[in-house]
Amino acid sequence: MSKQLFIYGDSIIDNGSYVGSNEPDVAQQISSLVPDWDVNSFATDGARCSDIAEQLKHNPPPSGAYVLLTGGGNDVMDTIWVVEDDTDRTFPEVLGLLVSIKEQFRTKYCKVMAELKNRPALVSTIYNPKFDHPSTEPIKKPAVGLLTVFNDVIQEEACAAGYSILELRRLFTRAEHFANPIEPSALGGETIAEATAIWLAKSSN
Repeated sequence: MSKQLFIYGDSIIDNGSYVGSNEPDVAQQISSLVPDWDVNSFATDGARCSDIAEQLKHNPPPSGAYVLLTGGGNDVMDTIWVVEDDTDRTFPEVLGLLVSIKEQFRTKYCKVMAELKNRPALVSTIYNPKFDHPSTEPIKKPAVGLLTVFNDVIQEEACAAGYSILELRRLFTRAEHFANPIEPSALGGETIAEATAIWLAKSSN
């Protein structure tokens, strides 16, 4: 029986709409690097944690399968209003708001974790967007700060469950890794594929 990799998530994997017409998406790049693995991707562009939990529920990873999981970025987009909000709040009130957002996300993310059913998994964090236009300068630092709230939950819950963590903030370090401010280019997808192939080689031996 061939080794199996099941992929769940969002456009970090399902980035075919953002790369060139002749360029592969991330799942295809992974398949080319691990030809002896049966790669099955259920990732969908635009998926939130609730959608990813459904991906796992309706297409569960079978016993013996390995899992690559992305997610959380679109949930961040639902709270991006916090970065642009000009409501006059005290610092303790701001911290309280962030904690509330964090715990709401934790509730959603834990439902995803529960559907993994203890399969060996590589769980990705959310990379920082590409802020390369002067118009984005005012929200750059607040947006990165907001992302740390979500990434903290991902790292805490993945670590508590014993899953491996793919820290995408350490991989997406060049403008060429992005097709647009928030989607992976073919080169960005290649970095994810290479890291996944290394993890599969180490964890399956």
